[in-house]
Amino acid sequence: MKHYYVYIMSNKSRRLYIGVTSKLQKRVFQHKHKLLPGFTARYSFDYLVYFEGFGPIVSALNREKQLKGWTRAKKLALILGDNPEWADLSADPFMGIGSGSGISTHTETQPLRAAEQILRLAAQDDTALGLSTTENVLTEQKFIGWPNPAPFC
Repeated sequence: MKHYYVYIMSNKSRRLYIGVTSKLQKRVFQHKHKLLPGFTARYSFDYLVYFEGFGPIVSALNREKQLKGWTRAKKLALILGDNPEWADLSADPFMGIGSGSGISTHTETQPLRAAEQILRLAAQDDTALGLSTTENVLTEQKFIGWPNPAPFC
């Protein structure tokens, strides 16, 4: 079964780009070396700050759409909950991306309760904005399979 990844790239000014790919290592390389013309090349997205692994492409596309609909504060809470140092995950040899040894997912091995904490933080942002999506988001994660506590690799 083919695996897909939803990923977030960033740059020095912490601008965010969210995408989906089946070949994370190749896509990160393309972003870092500006091989993809357009938005990501123009703004030099060269840090992989977050990614999640999925089985079916539909699940990955649903998650991408969900993340793109979030406020910036919610996206930052998600990234900082997993990567507080804002490290370039593609440079981490234990991730398997920079070493060429294959790709393992970073967030799906985290316990479900960590994801729930991140969603609760994001819900505080919703509440401050007068939105009430917390229960919907907490319920949706069960249907879209995120995060999957079992690793793909």
